[in-house]
Amino acid sequence: MRDVVKIENLSYFYPYSEVAVLDHINLSIKEGEIVVLTGPTGSGKTTLCLTLNGVIPHILGGKLDGRVLVDGMDVLEHDVAELSTKVGIVFQSPDVQLFSSSVISEIAFGPENLAIPREEIRERVSWAMELTGLKGYEERSPAKLSDGEKRKVAIASILAMRPKIIVLDEPTTGLDSIEAKRVISLIESLRNKYRTTFLIVEHREHILRLADRILLMVDGKILGECKPRDLFDDEKLMNSAYIRVPEVVKLFHLLRKEGIYRGRIPLTVEEALPVISRVPIAPSTVKSCNAPKDPRANEELIRMERVSCGYGKQEVIKEVNVKINKGEFLALVGRNGAGKTTLAKCMVGLIKPSNGRILLQGRDIRDMNIADISPIISYIFQNPERQFFSMSVEEEVSFGPRNLGLSEEEINERVEESLRSVNLIHLKEKHPRSLSRGQMQRLAIAIALAMRPQAIILDEPMTGQDEASLRSIEMILRKLREEGKTILLITHEMGLVSRLADRVIALANGRIVFDGPTRKFFWDERAVIEAGIGFPPLVQLLRNLPDPSRFEGIVTAEEFIEAIRGRGK
Repeated sequence: MRDVVKIENLSYFYPYSEVAVLDHINLSIKEGEIVVLTGPTGSGKTTLCLTLNGVIPHILGGKLDGRVLVDGMDVLEHDVAELSTKVGIVFQSPDVQLFSSSVISEIAFGPENLAIPREEIRERVSWAMELTGLKGYEERSPAKLSDGEKRKVAIASILAMRPKIIVLDEPTTGLDSIEAKRVISLIESLRNKYRTTFLIVEHREHILRLADRILLMVDGKILGECKPRDLFDDEKLMNSAYIRVPEVVKLFHLLRKEGIYRGRIPLTVEEALPVISRVPIAPSTVKSCNAPKDPRANEELIRMERVSCGYGKQEVIKEVNVKINKGEFLALVGRNGAGKTTLAKCMVGLIKPSNGRILLQGRDIRDMNIADISPIISYIFQNPERQFFSMSVEEEVSFGPRNLGLSEEEINERVEESLRSVNLIHLKEKHPRSLSRGQMQRLAIAIALAMRPQAIILDEPMTGQDEASLRSIEMILRKLREEGKTILLITHEMGLVSRLADRVIALANGRIVFDGPTRKFFWDERAVIEAGIGFPPLVQLLRNLPDPSRFEGIVTAEEFIEAIRGRGK
C-alpha cells in the first residue's frame, strides 16, 4: 500500500511564539490505515492535524519547517480549497465549521462548491445523512441542535465531500453510547468499502481499539507507536499515554495485582466474560456495595414544578418535576437531544419556561435576574469558548469577582486558588482562546470556582480531557462535594457518573424516566434501556455472570475487588 500522508522533519511555531508546538515530526500513513493519535492535552495533536489540510500555515500563519505531503500534494504549494478535495477534517468543536441555516444545506455546501452535478449532490447528501443517522433532520437549524447532533452534522458534511483522508478530532466526545457506536461502525465501513484513510485524535478506548497503529504524542513530539492490545496490556504505557482506562481493562489489571489473573488483558466484554467466569469467586465472600445514604433530606435549593420549555415552537422539556437539595451530587444523563442542556439552562434562567415554575431557594426565578442567580448557581457551558472575552486567563477568572465589588486582595486570592485547583496557574498570562480544548474546559471551571457559588452545573466538562486532566477534575469535584457544594453534572461519561454521582436523573424525549440513586440506576434494565445510554461495560460484564444478583450495586473495578475480598461496603 502506498503512503497517502508523508510528514518529514516537521516543526511549527504559532505566530509571535518562540516555542515549537510541533518538534521534528516524521510520520507516514498508508492508504486505508486507521491511525490514532493520543497523548496529553496541549501536546500538539490538533495542531498536527491542521497541517494536513493547509489551515496551518495558510490561514493561521506562523512558521512551518519541513514538509507535509497529502496524496502527493505539498501543503505549502496548494491552498486549502485544493487540499479539501483530499482531506476532510471534523474539528473538536463542531460549531467552528457549521454555518448554514439547515442541516441539508450544511451537508450540501461542500459538494456544491466542488461543482458536482446536482443529482450526484442529492445522492451524496442522502448517503451521508443515512450513515450518520440524520434522516428527519433535513430542515433543522444546526445552531439549535445539541452538541452531539452538531457533531453528526459536521461528520456528514465531510462525508459528502468523499475525501480520501478523514481527520477526526475527538469524534465521539459529547455523543451518547448509541451514537458513538454508530461513528465506530461508520469508520470501519468507510475503511473496508472505500479504503478511506483515518487519522483520529482520541483518548477513549472504543476508538483506540480500532487503530492499526496508536501514536503517542507528548510536547510536540511523537515518542513512539504500538498496537492497541499492547497498549492496554501495559499499565505503565497506558499511564504515559494519558488515555482513558476502561473499567473492564482496569479490573483485569487489578486482578493481576491480586495474583488472581496472569493472562493478556481482555479489551471487550465479549473477551472478558469467559475469562472472568473462570476466576474463583466464593459466593459467600461477595458483598455488593450498597448505595450511599440518600442526601435528599437536606435543605431544598431548586424546585421545578411541571416545567415545560424549549426554543420557539419546539418544546424540548415536557412537564418536568425535579427537587434538588443542597449538597447533592447529581448526574443528568440521556441520549443526545434528550433535553439535558435545555433543562439545565432553565434552572439558571437562561431559558424561560413556557409552563410551570422554577423556585430557587424558595424564590420564583421569574422574579430574579442573572445578578441574583449567578452567586447561587454557576453554569459551565458545553462549549467553554463561548463564555470567554478577556485578553488573558487571569483577567477571565478575575472578571466575576471584580464585578462583585471585592477588594483587589480578595480577587487575587480567588484567581490564584481557582487556577491552581485546575492546574492552569502557569498559563495565567495566555489568551483564553490560545488554550487547547481541554485547557479551555478547566478554565471554565476556574471561572465558576472564583465566584464561590453554592451550586455548579457542568455541561460535558470532560470534553477533550486526557486521563490526567480527568482525574484532576474529579478531585476538584470531590473536594467541592466535601465542601457542601451542590453539583449537577451533565455527561455521557458513565464511568464518571458511577464514581462521583449519588443520584441520577435520566431524560428521554424531554421527560424524566428515572430519578434515584446511581447504583440502582445502573442495575435497572428498564431505566437504562429507556434512557438509551447502554450499560457501563463493567456492569454489563457482571450482569452476564452466573447469579448476577451477587454483584448488584457494584459499578467500579475497585468495588469488585473489594467484594471478592469480602470487604464490600
